[in-house]
Amino acid sequence: MSISLRLAVAGFGIVLGSASAMAAEPAAPARLISQADVIGISVKQSLIATAKAGAGPFDIATAEAIERAYEQHGNLPIWVDGSGYNAKAQQVIDELKRANDWGLATADYAVPLVNSATLTNAKLADAELALTRASVKYARDAHVGRFDPSRISELIDLMSTPPDPMAVLTGLSSASDPGAFLTSFNPRHAEFEQLRQKYLALRGNQPGAAQIRIPDGPKLRKGDTSADIVLIRQRMHVAAAAGGDPQFYDDQLQTAVRDFQDRAGYRVDGVITSSFRRALNAQLQAAPAKNTQVDKILANMERWRWLPETLGDKYIFDNIPEFMTRVVDGGQIIHQARIVVGKTDTPTPIFSKNMQYVEFHPFWKVPDSIKMKEILPSIARNGSGALARRGLKIGLNGKELNPSSINFGSSDIRGYDVYMPPGPGNALGDVKFMFPNHYSVYMHDTPAKDLFASSSRAFSHGCMRVQDPHKLAEVIMSEANGWSAEQTKSQF
Repeated sequence: MSISLRLAVAGFGIVLGSASAMAAEPAAPARLISQADVIGISVKQSLIATAKAGAGPFDIATAEAIERAYEQHGNLPIWVDGSGYNAKAQQVIDELKRANDWGLATADYAVPLVNSATLTNAKLADAELALTRASVKYARDAHVGRFDPSRISELIDLMSTPPDPMAVLTGLSSASDPGAFLTSFNPRHAEFEQLRQKYLALRGNQPGAAQIRIPDGPKLRKGDTSADIVLIRQRMHVAAAAGGDPQFYDDQLQTAVRDFQDRAGYRVDGVITSSFRRALNAQLQAAPAKNTQVDKILANMERWRWLPETLGDKYIFDNIPEFMTRVVDGGQIIHQARIVVGKTDTPTPIFSKNMQYVEFHPFWKVPDSIKMKEILPSIARNGSGALARRGLKIGLNGKELNPSSINFGSSDIRGYDVYMPPGPGNALGDVKFMFPNHYSVYMHDTPAKDLFASSSRAFSHGCMRVQDPHKLAEVIMSEANGWSAEQTKSQF
């Protein structure tokens, strides 16, 4: 680090009568550079340099946002002083160590220990930068998830907004309880908290579980009986078989022991040794045994991070795996119904948009994907009459055309409007519920009522078909426009 100081030297001759002029001592600088200045400047330089080199965890925009936070903080450290981590830093570090409690990974937010006996400016700067990085990363991971959902599918939107790194740091530095401020970036949906509580229970954080200490003792193998087995069961939350002896080492406990050994990096043999007992005492909370239900809960907690920060006081929630839709008002379900969702090869996308209007007796405008994959091959096999047999019409610029007048071999069917007018048999039924989106999907009625009787209801091209759409329309029009049930019924 170099510091350039401009030194201006000026000579003034002062004559007082015959007295000799005396040299004037220069005034002291307003403030000498301090240790805190050195650390703050070092952190800013390191942030930008590593971001430009592509070697750090942040891109240039994030690094510049963090830089602005330090400028707002007077270019001084937020987390360290001459003695190491300050009290605010300790609160944040304590919360980072509890990242597992929120379905995150504590190891992702590790910061270096600071040994007060060997403090140097470089080590303090490293500690400052590490805690800044960990805090910003935690806030982002907690709020929008640990990876982009588009890595799973281009049909999944990220509906929450990544937090501004500058706002994260300025908020932490000014918060009276920075630990609570940090965890506030996790979803605040009641469903997320319910998942989290279930996760904590399955993981082994019930009151008193973490305080159960396994004493040292002999090696125990499947088939052995020992009073220690009771404690190990309690610590690992593995109940004995119904009517079984809780002191007996059975198959279920062996599976949990082997899973724990696998995760902790030990020999996977199911033998309870002294080292296993010590590892269980020290690591169970950080390395829980494999549990399929736990994995599912963690995956769903991650999905909640992708949803909007708030769904609003009134919203419609389509649960695709459950094949259900629910209308929620003030946290209470006021209507629910079965839905049909997309097939495995034409899945329903995951997104959130505002419902803008309801269309009664809708036209069905066939999307290009169905034109190409279904309509055009049908015409190729059966001739232009295939359109009429499907109840479809074709037009251009608002004018209906005779299908037989079109050479589908040389014409691009996507340039034409293929549609089904309102009426009996219309694929959209009597009503559709519109929330404009880039996937061009919506909720609608259907003439295929029998499909709602199936337990698995993945039959559509991506849109959500609704059971009892008349009732859903009544609820929506009442909540949104204040319509009476009679007013809505009059539209059908």
